[in-house]
Amino acid sequence: RDLLVRYAELGGATVSVTHFDVLRDVAASRTRIAELGSLRPEDALVVQVGKRHRALQLLELAEIDAPAMQTMPTPGAKPVMPSLKLFKGEEAISSAIRSLLSEGMPKVYFLVGYDEAELERPAANSYSELLHALNNEGFRIERWNLELEGRIPDDAAVIALVEPHREISPQAAAVLWRWLRNGGRLFLNLAWTNVDGGGWNPSLDELGKLAGFAVGKDLVCHLVAD
Repeated sequence: RDLLVRYAELGGATVSVTHFDVLRDVAASRTRIAELGSLRPEDALVVQVGKRHRALQLLELAEIDAPAMQTMPTPGAKPVMPSLKLFKGEEAISSAIRSLLSEGMPKVYFLVGYDEAELERPAANSYSELLHALNNEGFRIERWNLELEGRIPDDAAVIALVEPHREISPQAAAVLWRWLRNGGRLFLNLAWTNVDGGGWNPSLDELGKLAGFAVGKDLVCHLVAD
């Protein structure tokens, strides 16, 4: 709180600090959360510049040693309270302000039309947490059907395709490759499925031939210890 007061003193009329007590002032807190969009329970502080904002979690503001969360407490033993190891509030808040002050809002276009994974619906294969993180970093999320449009949007900062289960056409692959050669960024995430039938595990051969990669056919498993 003292650090936020200092920011307000240094910023003068350009900086304001508002505290919301979610337990005592429920109505105001709910109104503010609705204005900002969805916030997670671990979000402790929100930095806003204009219409853009970034939520910071407690663990982004400080390193906390919580032994009780790491080991099972001994019956009858005195509880060990969490302790502050390192305060990183000034660094995290200043970084958030700098990123929000940068001109423009970069756009991430998620490709649709490939039987891709859900982005927002509450489900095991949803990417809602990724969208939330991108939103906090100041990105704007858009959808784009490359097969129908036949081009990359002029304002695209990143093109993303998550867990497609349908092949990219040669025409769309050529468009993506030209965009990559001109400095574009592509985020591609594949997921294997055991659903019978062709096409559910696309090889992306058309794009791979142009970009110089190949998707293997073998299944790789990672052992997760109990």
